[in-house]
Amino acid sequence: MHGLASSLAERGVGPGDRVALALSPSAEGVAALLAVLGRGAVCLPLDPAYPAQRLEFMLADAGASLLIADCRPGWPLPPEVPVLELADFDWPAGAADAVIDVDPSAPAALLYTSGSSGQPKGAFTLHRGAVNRCRWMWQAYALGADEVFCLRTSFNFIDSLWEIAGALGSGARLFIPPP
Repeated sequence: MHGLASSLAERGVGPGDRVALALSPSAEGVAALLAVLGRGAVCLPLDPAYPAQRLEFMLADAGASLLIADCRPGWPLPPEVPVLELADFDWPAGAADAVIDVDPSAPAALLYTSGSSGQPKGAFTLHRGAVNRCRWMWQAYALGADEVFCLRTSFNFIDSLWEIAGALGSGARLFIPPP
């Protein structure tokens, strides 16, 4: 059995590809996020609770090549965006089985503003910035293997990336509370 990163590689996902994630916080969701980042692709986190029109806009504007979801979403999808449902994937499987070296100046995530002043606007966060933030977090909080860090934000907020990578990169356990 191979992991999700290998499945993404088989689908041609690589550096710069935009992969949308419509996931509830879960261990499988964390594995999917790490697999996308490990392939050098750009994460486009989507909140399934957003209005369908906003989600359609974000998918089209970002040029998403794949959507990874907990289940087939109930909103209309552009026909060119295939869906990988986590329920159809064999678990457990490693996220790091087909990772590649990633350019630190490459985008890690594409996040959209609220759109309160008109259309939502996408903004990239780079791998370098994410690593710098995590390094600061590791020094400031000195988390270790005997500690537990809580994933308190949804995947569509940048803080979730720090919470996941900050905890796991320091050796701490990551607690994902039920909804």
